[in-house]
Amino acid sequence: MRGENAKVQALAQALFPDAVPIRDATADAWKKTQAALSAGGIVMGAVLTGKSAQCRADFIEMEGLVVRIYTIVPKATDLERHRFGLEFAHHSGQVRREWREHFERIAFRISVAQELFPEHQIVPLIITPITRVPCAVEGMHKHFPEENGRLKIGNPLTGGEAFRLLRTVCVEKELAPMVSRVASRIELLDSLLASVPKPDLGYHCKKCEFRVPGKESGYDRCWGPLAHVEPHMFDLAYMYFVQDENGAPVANRLAREGRVNMHDIPDALIKGDYAGRQRMQIEGTTTGREIIRSELADSMATVEYPLHFLDIETIRSLVPVHRGSQVNELTLFQLSVHSRTTPDGELVHREWLNTAPSNPNRRFLAALRQAIGDQGTVCVWTRYEEMSFRELIAELVACGVDGEDFDWLRNFLVSDRLLDLNALCFEHYFHPLMRGRTSIKSVLPAVWSVDSPLKMMAPYRRFPAEPYSHLKSVGAVADGCAAMEAYLELQGQDFHPTAAEQLLKYCEVDTIAMAYVWDYWTWRLGQQTCGLSVHLTKGGVQ
Repeated sequence: MRGENAKVQALAQALFPDAVPIRDATADAWKKTQAALSAGGIVMGAVLTGKSAQCRADFIEMEGLVVRIYTIVPKATDLERHRFGLEFAHHSGQVRREWREHFERIAFRISVAQELFPEHQIVPLIITPITRVPCAVEGMHKHFPEENGRLKIGNPLTGGEAFRLLRTVCVEKELAPMVSRVASRIELLDSLLASVPKPDLGYHCKKCEFRVPGKESGYDRCWGPLAHVEPHMFDLAYMYFVQDENGAPVANRLAREGRVNMHDIPDALIKGDYAGRQRMQIEGTTTGREIIRSELADSMATVEYPLHFLDIETIRSLVPVHRGSQVNELTLFQLSVHSRTTPDGELVHREWLNTAPSNPNRRFLAALRQAIGDQGTVCVWTRYEEMSFRELIAELVACGVDGEDFDWLRNFLVSDRLLDLNALCFEHYFHPLMRGRTSIKSVLPAVWSVDSPLKMMAPYRRFPAEPYSHLKSVGAVADGCAAMEAYLELQGQDFHPTAAEQLLKYCEVDTIAMAYVWDYWTWRLGQQTCGLSVHLTKGGVQ
């Protein structure tokens, strides 16, 4: 995301080729900004210094009694929704959550500018990529050279594309309520700095940005010994939905009382859609043993062979990767399938990766159809594949594309061939090493930790350690973000065979992981007893 944002920043510079840059942040920076504005130029990286606050503006210009402040926002804007007043705010006027952080930053800048230019009209504008705008350049990402470690506009193609992909949008109306509150917020922050209050501990601390596992952090300073309680209530999956009689997360009350162990959570408050999973986690955490519900066998018995384990890799980019692709459009660039024709059959691997310098979505569809055909259950981990395929269908409809592959995908999506293994795991399986997570990257290490004869079987015996850990140990692509970066490298100036090899290996591991979990469940369910004396019963483990 940082790389993507940097490219949007660099692209936006092409809109103001004659802007005067302010490089430093010294005491003279504000004076330099004033001088540049007085000369009638547009200032890039302007420093605005008020009595109690200082900020930078991406671009600022002064024309008569009007001061325009431009902020680059690396988030796609839907102009159609904006025309109806629905893009940035609700009907009530409240800014939408996904825009709030961006607009709060802009409101602060406007407040400082109003102090410095009291006689002027301050007009806030955002520079934003626009949805449904096609890119006219193939491989845009390779046209951003670096200078002194920073991206710059170094190719005329990217300059032209800036005017195609980006727009300036006035957000004065949406920001007005926020700007009026900035002064009081600054006063509040000053008072907090003058007299630091006692930390307000509660559920909102769960995702504290200063919570760094394994290191002393700001979170530790606030929570003290409570930060290291094991098992912690924050480890419980969907903890937010355990609420008190007032509808507030019970974690708020427990934190105030200093009772933050998972076992301090009142059982009577564990209810709703996630109660079964939460109780399973608490039971497994208490006993230190895995839980395999016998209902898992019932669900697994419904599959039809051939059985396919499918994983795909995609990228959604504000700077389109391929010519003809649109801002924020989904690009499906890779798939891996491990298939088995019978319950005891060997796993057969099929894979596809786009290496051509063009939009791969239609070729992906053809490869997908060839890989999984018309028969058999297709196992995925989460419904991401289904959502991606539905988005692909919508894209093809918008482009007026039809044909046999299109009809096949449409029929596939209305069939019952897809099976979400993550949902099965959520309902029926828990291992203490998973804690509150059910992602494949949490489940595989947990089941791999069990001494199983499966590891001696193909293709699992190829891995000297748990597969994801093995990828990390050799410095290979080991997660989705790294896969997207590798694909951009693959689509760069020159073909990178290493990037292709790593992508193929990573996607293959994803489907090997699903197959291993499936085989592990089959093996575990087939045991009457195991080394931990685990006995399967209807509803759980005794």
